[in-house]
Order: sequence, then C-alpha cells, then structure tokens
Amino acid sequence: MTLLYIVAIIAIVLILFKLKPKPIEDTDRTTSIIHTHTDDKAIIEEIKKGNKINAIKLYRELHSVGLKEAKEAVDKLIEDFEGRN
Repeated sequence: MTLLYIVAIIAIVLILFKLKPKPIEDTDRTTSIIHTHTDDKAIIEEIKKGNKINAIKLYRELHSVGLKEAKEAVDKLIEDFEGRN
C-alpha cells in the first residue's frame, strides 16, 4: 500500500512538472529592438519635414506607448537631432 502511495506521488509530481507553463519569450521586445533603428529613421524624417505631430503619431504606433511618452521621446529625438546640426 505504501508503495502505491509513493508511485502516486511520483506520478503527480511528474504531471505537475509537465504541466508547468513555459516562460513566454519576449519576441515582441526583441523584434522591437531590431526594428527600432529603422523606425526611428522614419520618425526623424517626419521631424526633418517639420511634422512633429505626425512624428508623435508614428512613434505611438510603432512603440505602442501613450501620448505623453511619445511626445517626450520625440522631443528628445528633436533635441538630439538639433544637437548634431
């Protein structure tokens, strides 16, 4: 009878380990990092044209952030861009 309990416990433990959810890979973040340079080029092109609002809209779409975060990021890009010129 004790052997039966031991086998049952081992079976339960094995089942629980097998059912343990695997960690989700952060593929969105990796993809975002890979495409950020290209995406920022498009945003910078909007800034060069003087289309700050379009640059903010584009930043929001590409980076899935709110209006405040996008505006701050675009302002930072503008500062960096003006600093280079």
